[in-house]
Amino acid sequence: MTAPYQLSSCIEWQFADAGELDARLHAAKAAGFAMAEFHLWRDKPVDAIAGALSETGMRLTGICVDPALKLEDRAEWDKWQELQGQLFFREGLVND
Repeated sequence: MTAPYQLSSCIEWQFADAGELDARLHAAKAAGFAMAEFHLWRDKPVDAIAGALSETGMRLTGICVDPALKLEDRAEWDKWQELQGQLFFREGLVND
């Protein structure tokens, strides 16, 4: 039976025996995952993760961001714009 949706591997918690997050992406791909996610990004090797995404052809489906902001609060939109400039459009993390 084929699932009606694909699962995304949370490499923050899965495949820890593979090592760092970039190696976990390779392990997730080998296990049959096509998509991955992880938690907070400021302390992560983002360039290595982007490289592993490119090497494996996997898609990044989600990142938890910090600080926690409310998108519905217009007073926080400037902070969202700053975060986007820092990470969301980094080459290799977002693919179409």
